[in-house]
Amino acid sequence: MLGVDGVSDFNTLHSRRHDGEVQLYAFDLLALGGEDLRQLPLEMRKT
Repeated sequence: MLGVDGVSDFNTLHSRRHDGEVQLYAFDLLALGGEDLRQLPLEMRKT
């Protein structure tokens, strides 16, 4: 959950008052659609 200043705000996220506005940023996927991606190189997982 981003605050008005664009910085993540854990307290707002934790309050659950804005669940519809939450965004997820994934930098390294370990699984997708039931497929285990852990054996793939990092660069491929990021793609």
